[in-house]
Amino acid sequence: MPDVVGAPAFYRRASLHADTTIEALALDDVGRVPWWGDATVTLHRVLVHVVAETQRHAGHADIVRELVDGAAGLLPGNDNLPSADEPWWRDHRQRVEQAALDAGNRLGFRRPRQAHDGGDEDRAGAEQRGVVVGDAVDGHARRSRPEAR
Repeated sequence: MPDVVGAPAFYRRASLHADTTIEALALDDVGRVPWWGDATVTLHRVLVHVVAETQRHAGHADIVRELVDGAAGLLPGNDNLPSADEPWWRDHRQRVEQAALDAGNRLGFRRPRQAHDGGDEDRAGAEQRGVVVGDAVDGHARRSRPEAR
């Protein structure tokens, strides 16, 4: 079981260590993060990673909070969402998804087949094509650009 009671003190120690490190080093100074493997990494890369992870986890926490209390947005009575019906949201989702697919196509990404597309390709097949890969740095699944054929 995680030490929830000790978490605030650990966070303060980690923040102090980070502040000291950031003040002492230049952004292009290199070091190693042992659990990221043997490659060296710049302080800049580490800071970008921390910002991205913080954003990702803060978003997750906000989703959980919304599921718990049912509220969305910043102000009571104003969820900052358009008042639209189900067909509008369906069309909106399709427009956003199509824009993402078009952008991915311009960058050379290929969409993995999914069961609802009539295919039953598994993750291993997609990885062999270079479409979906695991990121060795932080363990999160990423799309990678396939090699030119």
